[in-house]
Amino acid sequence: MQIGEAAGLLGVQPRELRPFRETDPFGGVEVAGYICRRPDHRYGALVIYHADGPTDAQVIYGTPKMGYPFDRAGRWVFPPAARLEAYEKLDGTNVLAFSYRAASGKTVVSYKTRLMPFLGDRRMGSFLAMWRRLLGENPGIEGWVRETGLSASFEMYGSANRHLIDYRVPLAAAFLFAVTADGKHLPPSALPSTPARPAPLLLAASSPSDLRSLYEQQREEMGRQLRETDEGLAGMEGAVWYLLTPGGTWRLLKLKAPQVEEIHFAEGAHISREAVRHACYRAMEDGALTVQAVEQLLLEDWEEPEVRASAALIERVVAEVEREEAFRQEVLAAYRSLGLRLQDDRGGVMRTLSGRFPKAMMRRVYRIVADHEGLL
Repeated sequence: MQIGEAAGLLGVQPRELRPFRETDPFGGVEVAGYICRRPDHRYGALVIYHADGPTDAQVIYGTPKMGYPFDRAGRWVFPPAARLEAYEKLDGTNVLAFSYRAASGKTVVSYKTRLMPFLGDRRMGSFLAMWRRLLGENPGIEGWVRETGLSASFEMYGSANRHLIDYRVPLAAAFLFAVTADGKHLPPSALPSTPARPAPLLLAASSPSDLRSLYEQQREEMGRQLRETDEGLAGMEGAVWYLLTPGGTWRLLKLKAPQVEEIHFAEGAHISREAVRHACYRAMEDGALTVQAVEQLLLEDWEEPEVRASAALIERVVAEVEREEAFRQEVLAAYRSLGLRLQDDRGGVMRTLSGRFPKAMMRRVYRIVADHEGLL
């Protein structure tokens, strides 16, 4: 399949697609196709044309790029809504469970992050290993996808996959919504069953009025409950609003606590350090922590002049995150070589590791190992 044909199926420009050819780590199938980078409902969508042989074109929609109900100039726009449901916005890695047909006709269930065709264990994160662990704790996911024919969007979060919010749970998966074959989104309440525990429901209202006031009130409440910790922020990052339009489709909007918004939308022409770090984590999920990858992600939320003005900061933060991740991998490799578990012999583990790392780094070494074991 030529890239122009795939672009036509999604209604995007060829430059917004990236070709891929990878072996599915779950089905063992060699899959070729294109993945979409346009930051809207087609964000991360796949067009598959080969799965152990040629297939008819298969379009698989994923987790969309959600917007705010206002633009950068502060103009508010809400769609007409017959119903509002607000669920907690969890801060982790998005994983999509989806199915596709192999050339043999077999249906294969697999899993992907936003801008990658499949989950993988990459230099910057063991996302595949973490998700396999969660599949063991949520064995109904694969069957649900097969039976319903829907894709399922999850958030994989916890201290083992820390981003900005400091969660007390080691690792967990929350079901967010289902995605239909034509790219529509269905919240948990619109489904007869869910494949795993849904994200917490915070608010539900029929025929809601004055959506702006509701939004600002919930945003202020989010800000009041957030508090700073040594590792970031504790509390709720925000909410995802599902608005049921009179036409029967659900529109998704995001809401973030003021402290989180300030990180992502710094005042002035330059982008904040924390916003760049967040983009670095997203780039790691997508398999390539490079300056170019981080700039591309930042362009989804900022104008090109703002990204250009932050070029030096982006380079510094990318190098900083690379060093941090390299040290984390070094610590975990040393820990695994011991044949001991921190929860069984904390003293023995730390005494041995203290011979491999400088004394000044041992507090950091402990936090890395404890995070890995889900003890923080």
